Amino acid sequence: MKKLLPVFFLFLLFCETTKSPFQPDEFVISFNHPIDSMYVVKSEDVLLRSAYTSQSQHQLNSFCDAWNKVYAQEANQPNYNSDWDKEIYQLFYDFYKPSREYLESEYLVLQNEIVYIVVDSSRYGVGAASEYSALDFNEIAPFWPQVRDTGQNVLYLTDRYKEVLNFYISEYSGLESFYNSEWQSWEYVWDKVGFLESKFALYHNHWVPSFHYYSFPHVSMVIMNEDEPKAILFYRDSWSTGGTAEYEKTGTEWKYTRTFYGWME
Repeated sequence: MKKLLPVFFLFLLFCETTKSPFQPDEFVISFNHPIDSMYVVKSEDVLLRSAYTSQSQHQLNSFCDAWNKVYAQEANQPNYNSDWDKEIYQLFYDFYKPSREYLESEYLVLQNEIVYIVVDSSRYGVGAASEYSALDFNEIAPFWPQVRDTGQNVLYLTDRYKEVLNFYISEYSGLESFYNSEWQSWEYVWDKVGFLESKFALYHNHWVPSFHYYSFPHVSMVIMNEDEPKAILFYRDSWSTGGTAEYEKTGTEWKYTRTFYGWME
């Protein structure tokens, strides 16, 4: 252990002294969560922080590669708790087509949970998501969707990695709350975001300064018709727009039939 200590301290010294040009001086002595004092710093936090402070693409590659591989086995063997679960996986596969801007990225970031509601024909139909809010819902979590091969690797946005990205964006931002709009340095925040975007695209939320990490479209809810092979998907396809689409199953495949409406925030 004693032989390892000098190496460890050299690593810390490297991380502390090699900074992005936008990095505040106080960043080098603060490695605490700006909101949650009980937050336990993860190994992924350390690696991503080190990658940014040293502007190391090699370390960022290591971070993304580890993220990609850690869930590979689970993603290749998803558990279906019901036949409905299996239908949801098939629906998502047929629905998901990443927006053009994401096709230029090395990675796609996919949702890791999805909600669906099974209704009879009398309740099935066009309407806002809120019209179904009083009904019992089913959640697939974790959700490991497969997508068409675009030549890109996949990252699943689990709770663990959502925390890592939130911590990375918010650490030493001058925030008392992550959702406070008063950032101490927007230039610094966008510099951190830009560093990540060398691997995957992300967009600010409608209510900045939070961010959408998903590679759109993101499916928020699915309504399944238990009497007919039909389904309605509620989705978001950008930071400020979304819509509702209907699918029908023909044979073994779900086919898009129509879009009910779009919305804008």
